[in-house]
Order: sequence, then structure tokens, then C-alpha cells
Amino acid sequence: MRLRLVLGLLGLCLLMACSHVEPFYASGQVVLEGEEIPQESIMQRLILLGDAGSPNSRAGATLKIAGDLRLDEGETTIVFLGDNLYVYGLAEPEDSDRARGERALNFQLKLFEESGNKAKGIMIPGNHDWNNNSSGGLAAIRREADYVRARFAKHNVQYLPTIPGTPGPVSIDVDGLRVIVIDSQWWLHKGQVLLKNGAGERTDEEILQAFENIRKEILSAGSREVVIVAHHPIYSHGPHGAFFTWQDHFFPLTNVWRSAYLPLPVLGSLYVVTRRFIVRSSQDQFSSLYSSFIAGIQGVLKETAKKKRVLLYAAGHEHSLQVMVDENGVYHGVSGSTSKRTKVGDGPLTRFAHEHRGLMTVDITKDNRIFLRVYEPQDQGKKLLYSKRLR
Repeated sequence: MRLRLVLGLLGLCLLMACSHVEPFYASGQVVLEGEEIPQESIMQRLILLGDAGSPNSRAGATLKIAGDLRLDEGETTIVFLGDNLYVYGLAEPEDSDRARGERALNFQLKLFEESGNKAKGIMIPGNHDWNNNSSGGLAAIRREADYVRARFAKHNVQYLPTIPGTPGPVSIDVDGLRVIVIDSQWWLHKGQVLLKNGAGERTDEEILQAFENIRKEILSAGSREVVIVAHHPIYSHGPHGAFFTWQDHFFPLTNVWRSAYLPLPVLGSLYVVTRRFIVRSSQDQFSSLYSSFIAGIQGVLKETAKKKRVLLYAAGHEHSLQVMVDENGVYHGVSGSTSKRTKVGDGPLTRFAHEHRGLMTVDITKDNRIFLRVYEPQDQGKKLLYSKRLR
């Protein structure tokens, strides 16, 4: 009887979803639409890099792609989508960990020194920049903003929102495009955030006003297409979106170290159940704070779609590559695998998913077409895995 139970549980776990270690494509779609477009025909390019806070060789390969994709002619804007430093943001100047944090930021932002100031940069904070979503987060992102601005403002790098600790939005207009920057951690942070009258706890009125401000920035974009960039995604099929595999149940330590195949089936299942149903971190989509943020953004996207549809909502947070499209026709890109990677599944909205390091671009051609593309490192170079015309 006991053997049957064990075999039954083993069979159930083997039926659980597996991560897409090979690229997943939705059935019936063109994978590389517009692949033939030459580089010189691109007028504007956004490069979307998320979760680059671990300065390792894998991150270096992804950052090299960003350098290779920088336009020699036209405009390039490189957007760092948060979690620029692991694990607790930038330390105080006198702290022994300060030098490590500065090296990690320099590792990423040397892209702009090497570009001869041809590329522009936007860096936004994530939960780890906010002192890993804990008290002292407001001071941590202020330190990070001060360092980036002092060291890299001359290289056309902006740390946004302009006032650290506020939700934004801040709009950056380039030819044919409005990039709306928000700090999504403001909605999820459990410590103090910056409000109209100083630091404090968010009120319902201030939360509603923050969503209303995003709506206004979308509707005032005129003829420009709109891309929203943030750290936290609205849709995801990674661990933050409750995607777990049989490995999480049997080998939970592989979430920390990929080669740690120590069988801990009971502890693994306890970890999954606890994270999903008992101790809900605000960084997971099934928590109340994150769910409220999702509902607010979904409401804005649905309402504005009647007059001005957002082209793309781009985020990091999940250490994978995902492309989804919602019921309003808004594309959602998750590009959070610059320096790390985690498991990823798929759902009804998914068009592309891959458990791999890489980045995304938004390309505007001189004849006003717009493409979303996914690139990954391969053989000391890069490979285009997905390309979709958005307009």
C-alpha cells in the first residue's frame, strides 16, 4: 500500500508542468516576422534589460548583445528594468559592501562609456534596489540614484522616477514613441514610500491617483505609440506567477543552486504550499498587494484602449523571457534574465517563453513599422529567437 502511494505521488509529480528549457512558441504564429529588416533601416531602438544585478560572465554575455545592438545611426535607449543590485541595494558609503555595489553598477553602465555617448540610458529600481523590499528601502534607492547620477549623467543615463521613492510616471518622448516609466515597487513596498507630504504609508487615495496619473500620460501621448516600463510584470508564468515544476517538489535546492539535486520531496512540497498559500510575499502575483497592483494596471490598460491602446508593457522581475498579449491587444514582455534564469511555463496568453538569459528590443523602422524582438547569447554572439510586428 505504501509503495503504491509513493508511486502514485511520483506519477503525479511527473505529470506536473516542465520548464521551457527549449523555446516555446504559440501554435500557428510566425516566429521571425520582419527578420529581413536591415539594421540601417531602424530609426529608434529600445533595449530592455532586466535583473542585471549579478555581475557575472553570463550577464556579461547579455550585456555584450546590448552593445552589439546599439545603433550606429539613429537613436538607442537602453532600459534597465530594476534589480540593478542584489541583494540589498547600494550600501552606505562607509559600509564594507559599498564597493561591491558600485562595481555591479559600473559593470552594467560601462555600456554607455563604451558607446561614446551614442546610446541613452534609463535605470529604474526593483524590489532588491529597495533594500530587498524591507525597511530602509527608500534610503537605499536614494543612494543608488545619487551614485548613478553623479557617475553616469554625463553619459546620458537617467535614474527614474526623477524623485526616487515616488511611483512616477515619467514620460520620455522619442520619435514616434512615448516611454512611460513607473516604479512598481512603490505599490508593493512594505516599508515607507515617498508621498506628497513626505515619507509614509500609502493611502487608497494616493494609490488611485498614481494609477490616474499613468492614464493621463497614456492619453496625452498624441500620435506616439506608448510603451510602459516597470520592474514587476502584470502577467507571468514564472515562480512569481505561481509556476512550479516537479523539481520544486523533489529538488527544492535547485532554486538556489541549479546543480543541487539533493532529494527533499517533503520539504520541497512544503516550500511550494507555504509560498503559494500561507506566507505570501508581496513580490508574488498571488499576494494581495501584487494582485491589487495588477488589477489597477489592467484597469488603466482596458480603459485607455478605447482611445489610445498601449503597445507594450515591459518588465523584469522573473528571470526568464516571456511574450504575452492580453485581451486588449497589449503586448507584455518579461525580460528579466540578464544575469539570472529561473523556470518558466506558458498560458493562454503566451506567445513565446524560454528559460534562458537574453534581452528584448523594440525597433521602430524608418517606414514606421514597430517590432518586438527577443535575442539570446549564442556562440560568443547573439541569436534572434522571436520577432513580432506590433504596428
